Amino acid sequence: MWQRYHLSVGERFSIPVDDTNSVHVSFIALTEVTAIPRLYDTPINPSNGIGMLVDYRSYAAAYAKAGGTPLTPNAVFLRTQSDAASLASVRNTFPDLADRRLLMIDNQQNSVHLDIVGVLAIAVGTVLVLALIGTLLSSWLNAASRRTNFAVMRTLGMASRQIAAVLLWEQGFLYGIAFVLGIGLGALLTIFVAPTVALLDLAGPGGRNNPYDVPSVLTTIPYPQLLLLLMIMGAICLGALLLMAHIVSRPSISMMLRMNED
Repeated sequence: MWQRYHLSVGERFSIPVDDTNSVHVSFIALTEVTAIPRLYDTPINPSNGIGMLVDYRSYAAAYAKAGGTPLTPNAVFLRTQSDAASLASVRNTFPDLADRRLLMIDNQQNSVHLDIVGVLAIAVGTVLVLALIGTLLSSWLNAASRRTNFAVMRTLGMASRQIAAVLLWEQGFLYGIAFVLGIGLGALLTIFVAPTVALLDLAGPGGRNNPYDVPSVLTTIPYPQLLLLLMIMGAICLGALLLMAHIVSRPSISMMLRMNED
């Protein structure tokens, strides 16, 4: 509404407040509100999120004066505490209350939702484990196939520390690129795919809502857990790199003797 009427702070404006557009009430814009509960745009109703907050007593008096009939509210929002005692008291007092907390718990415990989350968790975990194992095996095979080259370099007088540094720079660069690409791809999937997946349990014969007539999905990323996972994977990769660098920088005595004989 703020953009539609090009409002500014302190500006007066008048809009119709009844279905016949015959009753107009004047308002004063105080500030822009970014979001109002239960008002949101959807692909089906792109202008459904238009609304404004007013003082009820002032608005009821102005409405009755302009329209000649009293204002009858059709919904009341209650601000409650989140502790169990307060919630139980409110639910006992208003048994027919549309409880958002119960609705959220019901959606989180929905069997379809749990199945989708479980399958995705298993898939992501499997991909991470296989990718980590494949990366470590690839690095180890690459280093093992070049042990002769490293032994030659060691025989020619190259220090063990220098050989280890060569391997660490090569593999570390590849690991760094892999981490950057993986994080970037994960961010893209989170932005574009996660909201769609979150609506899968609303579709189908058992869905209670139209998946295209719901508010936009708010994606919450667990940064502490994600950072911990990245740190664990980074520590594993770093440990594997250090172990490989230690092995290739210290060739076996038999290989060194054979190189000296050659």
